[in-house]
Amino acid sequence: MSPNTRQPGTGAYGLAEPTLADARAALAAVFGSEDGNAKWQHLLHGAGLTGAETDSAALSRLIAAMRGADPVTALCGQSLAIRLDSYTRLSATHDLLRSTP
Repeated sequence: MSPNTRQPGTGAYGLAEPTLADARAALAAVFGSEDGNAKWQHLLHGAGLTGAETDSAALSRLIAAMRGADPVTALCGQSLAIRLDSYTRLSATHDLLRSTP
């Protein structure tokens, strides 16, 4: 496989775009399974999501809900926002460099 060919589910430099599943895993890692799941359900409801969404717009809505929550959840949201922004910018740069003759 050439270095310019992306693997399914990966972007530039082999990085995967953050997802709702990553957000849920972060909550479980910080708060534990039970409390993390309760926060997850509350955040989904507040963001108007089901949890089955796979687009970056849904992740952005969840991040906004996380940032408006308690300080620890807000930090998790900020972390995901940084990851999403970094992924987006690195992917755009990678695509730009690949398209340059």
